Amino acid sequence: MKCIFFTTCFLCLSFFGYGQNYYGLSATLTDENATELVGATVLLLNLPDSTMEEYALTNEKGIFKITAPKRTNYLLKISYMGYEDYEKILDLNQKMDLGTIVLKEKSELLESIEVVEERIPIRMNGDTLEYSADAFETQEHDNVEALLKKLPGVQVERDGTIKAQGETVDRILVDGKEFFGDNPEVAMKNLPADAINKVQVYDRKSEMAEFSGVDDGVEKKTINLTLKEDKKHGFFGHLEGGYGYSVPDQFEATSENHRYLGNVSLNYFNPKVRLSTIGAINNINEESFSFMDYINLMGGIQSMMSGGSLNLEISEDDPLGALLMNNQEGIAQTIGGGVNFNWFISNKTEWSTHYFYSILNREKDAYNFSRSVNLNQFFIRNSWLNSTVQAGNHNLNSTFTHEFDPTQDLKFEIRFKWNDAASNRQTREQSFGGNNQLLNEIDQGYNQKQLGWGLNSNVLYRKKFKKKGRVLMSNLVFGYSKDNQTSTNISTTNLYNDGGSLQLVDSLNQDQLVLGNQQIYGAEFSFIEPLGKRNFLDIKLVGMLNLDTKDRQVYDIEHGNNLINSALSNLFQKEYNYQTLTARFQRNQKPYTITIEAALQRSFLKGIFTNGQADLARTYYYPLGAIALDYKISNSSNLDFRYQTRIKEPQIQQLQPIINNNSPLALYIGNPNLNPEYHHEIDIQYNLFEQFSFTSFFANASFTVLQNQIVDNQVIDENLRIRYQPENTTVGYQGRLYLSFSRPIKVLGIKFNIGVNAEVNQRTSQINAVANEELTQRYTFKASLENRKKKIVDAIVGTRIDFNKSAFSINNSLNTSYLNYVAYSDVKVTIAKKWNINTSFDYKIYADPSFAENIYIPMWSAGISRTFLDANQLKIELRVFNILDQQLSVRRISQNDMILESRANTLGRYIMLSARYKITQVGAKNPDDGIQLIEE
Repeated sequence: MKCIFFTTCFLCLSFFGYGQNYYGLSATLTDENATELVGATVLLLNLPDSTMEEYALTNEKGIFKITAPKRTNYLLKISYMGYEDYEKILDLNQKMDLGTIVLKEKSELLESIEVVEERIPIRMNGDTLEYSADAFETQEHDNVEALLKKLPGVQVERDGTIKAQGETVDRILVDGKEFFGDNPEVAMKNLPADAINKVQVYDRKSEMAEFSGVDDGVEKKTINLTLKEDKKHGFFGHLEGGYGYSVPDQFEATSENHRYLGNVSLNYFNPKVRLSTIGAINNINEESFSFMDYINLMGGIQSMMSGGSLNLEISEDDPLGALLMNNQEGIAQTIGGGVNFNWFISNKTEWSTHYFYSILNREKDAYNFSRSVNLNQFFIRNSWLNSTVQAGNHNLNSTFTHEFDPTQDLKFEIRFKWNDAASNRQTREQSFGGNNQLLNEIDQGYNQKQLGWGLNSNVLYRKKFKKKGRVLMSNLVFGYSKDNQTSTNISTTNLYNDGGSLQLVDSLNQDQLVLGNQQIYGAEFSFIEPLGKRNFLDIKLVGMLNLDTKDRQVYDIEHGNNLINSALSNLFQKEYNYQTLTARFQRNQKPYTITIEAALQRSFLKGIFTNGQADLARTYYYPLGAIALDYKISNSSNLDFRYQTRIKEPQIQQLQPIINNNSPLALYIGNPNLNPEYHHEIDIQYNLFEQFSFTSFFANASFTVLQNQIVDNQVIDENLRIRYQPENTTVGYQGRLYLSFSRPIKVLGIKFNIGVNAEVNQRTSQINAVANEELTQRYTFKASLENRKKKIVDAIVGTRIDFNKSAFSINNSLNTSYLNYVAYSDVKVTIAKKWNINTSFDYKIYADPSFAENIYIPMWSAGISRTFLDANQLKIELRVFNILDQQLSVRRISQNDMILESRANTLGRYIMLSARYKITQVGAKNPDDGIQLIEE
C-alpha cells in the first residue's frame, strides 16, 4: 500500500521542472522624475508565441527580480497604468541586471492599449491585488475553485477553505454583491471560471466603517469576482448527471448497489436582475450544502447586533444536527436546492432574497471505544450503534436596502427557517472496570422527532451629518423560534457486582415531550463624533432581552398507561437581559491605528421553575473593555494586537435542574446557581504578503483566561454510571498558536505550504468531589507541495499530522495521548486539451497504544474524462471511487476527562459514469478576439 502512495508521489514530482539552468533577471523601474514605480507588472514572454514564462511586480523601491530558465528570444514587457509600455527582446543565458529602466508617461489613453492591459496577469490597484482571469488558463468545465487554485498568493485547501495572502477568505462577492449569502464555497463551486473577468483580493472593512469613513479596525479578507461583459447579460450554467453501482468483492450488483448523482447551476443576469438556482441530489455521501451554509443561512435565533451573540448548540442526539455532522459516516442520500434573487430596483434601492432546502437520509453502523478517567484508574466503555436519520431544513433570507441620499440609508433583513427531522437509535453498551470486570451493560432504543421554525429580523438605519465623521446608527432586532420534540426511550440496564454476578435489572419505557420557544428583543444605538482630524469617539448603547421557555414532560408507560414522571418533568422559564454602555476612542495616525474601549454591562438573569425549585433572580455588573493596535509595518506587512474582555452567560440546558436520561448510563442535570463566565482575551497577529515574490507568512497567537469557567463535574458510582452537572470553577486557560508559510520555488517550478497549529486548554473539574486539573494539548502540522504551471499537469502532495495529549492531576498514570496522520496526493493530467486523467490517494494512519489497535486506511480514486462538441460543452467522465474498498471511517476526540474512538461504516468501492453539459447564454456578446490567452 505504501508503494502505491510513493509511486503516486513520484509521478507528481516527475512533472516538476528539474534539470534546467535558471538565471536571475532584475532591474529598477522609475519615471522620468526618477520616482520609483511600485506595483508595475513585469512579464517575461516566450517568443514567438508570446506565452508567459514568468511575471513579477515591482516592490516598494521599484525593483523587480525574475528567475527563469535559460533561453534565447525572450520578450520583456513592463506595464504601468498611465505610462507607455516598455518592451525589450533579450537572451537569458546568464544572470542579468538591466540597471534602471525609465517609463514615459502616456500622452493619451488609446482603446487599443486598454485591450492590451487586459492581458496583464496581476497588478496592484491601490490596496487591491487584481488578477486577470484570462491570463490563467482554465478548462471549459472548470469552476471558480479551479481558477483560484491557479492564482499565486491564493490557496484552496482540500476542505474548501480559501486563503489569500496568508489569511482566510470569509466572503466571495460577485461584482461587489453577495451570491447566495456570504459563504464563499457556494460561489466558488457554482460559478464557471470562464465567466470571470477579474479576481480582486482586498481587506474589506466593516459596513459601519465603509459608511462612516471611520476605520474601526475590523477587516476581513475578501475576494470580489468581476464578471465579463457578455456574462452580465444573459443565461449560463450547467447540468450534470451520473449513474453507477457499488462493486463488492463478489461483484454482485443488487438494488442497494445503485449510485447516482445530479446537480444543476443556472444563472440569468442582466443589469437589473440576477437570478440563480442551484441543486444537487446524490447517494454517494456528498454534502448538498455545508455546515457554514446552514450557519450563514439559518433563520432561527441568532443576534444580528454587534453587542451580544447567542450560541448555537448542536449535539449528535439532535436529528437536525445530523445535517451538520461528518457526512462520510454511514450511507447517506441527500437532496439540496436553492434560489438566489437580486433585484437592483434603482441606483439607491436593492432587494435580495435567497432560499435553501436540504434533505438528508442516512443510516450508520458504528463501534465506539472510550476510556474515561476515574479516581484511580481508567474504565472502558464499548458500544455498538445502529442509527437512521431523516432530516429536512428550509432557509429563507431576504434583505432590502435603500439609500435615501448620500447621507442616510436603511437596511431591513429577515431570516426564516423551518425544519422537520426524525431519528432512530439502537444501542448496546458495556462498561468494564479494573481487571476488565464487566460492571454494566445496556440495550437501548431511542426514537426522536423534531419540528421547529424560527424568525429573525432587524432594521438598521444610518445617518451621516455635515461634519465629516459624525454618524448616528440605530439597529432594532426581533427574533422568535418554536421547537417541538417528541421521543421514546426504551432501555434495559443490567448492573453487576464485583464478582460479576447480576445485581440489578433496571428497565425504562418512557415518552418524552419537550416544547420550547425563544424570543429576542434588542436595540443598539451608536453615535460617532470626530475629535480633530485623526481622533474619533464612539458612544454605543446596547440593550437585549432574551425570553426562553422549556416545557419538559416525561411519561412512564406502565401496562399501556402513560403516567407523568414529576421528577423528570418541569416547566422552566428563563429571562436574560443586559444593557451595555460603551465608549470607544480611536486615533488614526499613519502607520498605526489605536483603539481604547471601556464599557459597563449590567446583566439580569431570572429563572422560574414549576417543580418546587426556588426561583432565581440575580443581577451582575461587569466592567468590559478593549485595547487594540493596528500597525502597518510596510505595504506588505502589518501587526495587530488586541486585548478584550467579554462574558458568556449559561445556556438554558445548563440551568434547568432536571435530569436528562436520554443515556441512562450518563445522566445530565442542570444547575440554576451557575454564574456567567468572564473572559480575558489577548490576540496578536502578524501578516506578511510579499506580492512581488508571492511569499506569505501568517502568525497568530491568542491566550484566554476564563474566570468562573463552567465545567461538567462528574459523580461516578460503583457501577460506572456517571452523573454530570455543570459548576463554576476557579480559572481556566486556553492558548493557541498558528503559523503558516507559503512560497514558490521558481527554479524547481513548485510551491510549498507549511502550517503549524498548537492549542492548550487547562481546566479544573471534580470527579467524585476530588479536584482534577486536566491539561489538553493539541498539535497539528500540515505541509504540501505543488507544481506552479498547471496547464498540462496539476499535482499536489501533502501531509497532515495531529497529536493530542491529555494529562490529569488526580493520577499521572492516567495521562494519555494519540497520534493521527494522513499523507495524500492529487494529480490531474490534460492530454490534447480534451482528455483528462485524474487520481487522488489518501493514506490515513491512527496509531497509539491508548486505543485497541493501530488503524490504516488507504483511500484511492481515479477517473478519465473527455470533452465533446465544438465548444467542449459536453464532458463525459468515468470514475472509480474507493478502489481499495475501504468501508471504515474513524473519528477521535478528547473531552470531559475521556478519549473516544468511533469507527463507522462508509461507502465502499463504486464506479460511476457521468455527463456534464455546459449551457452558454443565447445572444451573448462575442469576446474581443484581440485578447490573447497567456499561461502561468
